[in-house]
Amino acid sequence: MATVCTPKIKRAQSAKSMGFCLNYVKDRRKTEMASGKVLVSGVRCQPELAYQQFMLTKALAGKTEGRMYYHYVQSFKPDENLSPEHAHKIALELADYFQGFEVVVSTHMDRAHLHSHLIINSVSQETGKKLHLDNKSIFRIRDYSDGLCLNHGLSVLKKSEPNYRIKSMSRGEYRASLRGETVKGSLMRTINEAMRNCNSKDEFTKFMEDKGYEVKWTDSRKNITYTCPDGLKVRDDNLHDERFLKENMQLEFDYRQTKVKEKDTGWEFTHRQEERTINNISEAGQILLNLAKSVSKMTEDDEEDEDLQGFMTLTAVGVTVAIELAKRLMEIPKDELNDDVIDTTVEEHQMMQEEMDEDIEEDQGFEGMSMW
Repeated sequence: MATVCTPKIKRAQSAKSMGFCLNYVKDRRKTEMASGKVLVSGVRCQPELAYQQFMLTKALAGKTEGRMYYHYVQSFKPDENLSPEHAHKIALELADYFQGFEVVVSTHMDRAHLHSHLIINSVSQETGKKLHLDNKSIFRIRDYSDGLCLNHGLSVLKKSEPNYRIKSMSRGEYRASLRGETVKGSLMRTINEAMRNCNSKDEFTKFMEDKGYEVKWTDSRKNITYTCPDGLKVRDDNLHDERFLKENMQLEFDYRQTKVKEKDTGWEFTHRQEERTINNISEAGQILLNLAKSVSKMTEDDEEDEDLQGFMTLTAVGVTVAIELAKRLMEIPKDELNDDVIDTTVEEHQMMQEEMDEDIEEDQGFEGMSMW
């Protein structure tokens, strides 16, 4: 059974919020299959550079204000007989509804139910016109989605049934957790670190205890309960992520011991994390460099176009930072390349990027175009 809904976002839209939304839906921890395939695609754009391409389309059309993007989620019931790749294919077909517009399609596998995010640029790449959708548009989009699902032999939500929602983190909670600014966020980061370094339940428990966490993991209990350094008790099902559930943690450790995979556990990304981090940054740097060259050619004959000039300058800065970051990571001995080292290195470069962006934005009056 499938349906389409729009996430409830209270904050007003901006270029910055669009960038965060794009980064969230492309998160590898949510989109990568056990095979290493990542279910993120771009329609009329490259997903790695979607933010820059969205903004370039707006700048060329002279429409960088107001509504920045539209966000829809196509969700399937947990018991639907559907593979992640099949769900992604249907979402790509749904993106055809937005003819002429750039769309990022991302299928998430981190919940009990499969769901795909569609982020649509508010300005058409082909015509330069803005996309105007009202409150009734969701019903037309849902009808279009229903037709696709029926064509694929899937069930759809009856008109009288309410949309089903599975509770997840708010955007603020998610960002804070990644920075480790909350008790749960610190716990989740420590668990992630432990899962990159441990191959058994006993190793995991000792690692967590060394970090100041008490772990209650017994066969007789359905959940793992953590006691944080400040005394707060947190159960695994309150961590907003299927990966942290006892069942998936145990399955992952069983796999690491036997190399026999019963099903995806959500921890597959840890197996290739360090190598992929370096490769992605290096590849992103090259893509950004190509984009910078293209923008440079476009602005050669129009030196008075401040929006494009500002975009080109920020693109060049992004290239410099990305390449320098890749170089620094490559210089670190492989046996020393762990989660803490990567996080520290990336954070240092993010700070450098933000400082450079602020200087450029102040000089050129070109706000909201940060690459990170």
